[in-house]
Amino acid sequence: MPRNKPALGYLCRPVEYWPEPDQAAWRKALQEIDPFGSGTPAAEWSERSRTKTARGYGRWLSWLSEKGQLDPHQTPDDRVTPPRVRNYVADLARSDSDFTVVCRVQELYDAIRVMAPDGVWGWLRQMYSALRARSVPSRDKRVRMQPAGELVKLGKELMRRAEAASAKPSLTRGYGIGKA
Repeated sequence: MPRNKPALGYLCRPVEYWPEPDQAAWRKALQEIDPFGSGTPAAEWSERSRTKTARGYGRWLSWLSEKGQLDPHQTPDDRVTPPRVRNYVADLARSDSDFTVVCRVQELYDAIRVMAPDGVWGWLRQMYSALRARSVPSRDKRVRMQPAGELVKLGKELMRRAEAASAKPSLTRGYGIGKA
């Protein structure tokens, strides 16, 4: 969806549309304490991890909004409660694969543990672990796997072709064409 759509139109609400307490907690979670010492755990995350976690937390906020439970003045740690998360998981499970549900709970856990580091989030980690243990892949990727011997054979054939191609005289050699 384009960035200029209203916040309620997003499945994964972008950070700029989060309530102010959530934005402030996220900024604090990502800031480095000092250039020579330790930072917050999230300060060391890759940009990809930050983006994934923010999208997952944004999905949580969108769900709360859909349910009429998003109080913009409430702090993130007050919003993340066992009953709400159970309902969130149940709603996600109606439309998403097991793996997607597991990922959403992991993203929520990762976000809340850095946004509210003084909270007790063991229950959420346990919920994530239990979901992960019983999740079933929606697609069997094993059918696409190739035997190791076939991969070795293919690799050798590709190397043979590359060597043969590089041994052929080129029309551009000697004329300065194609040189960097």
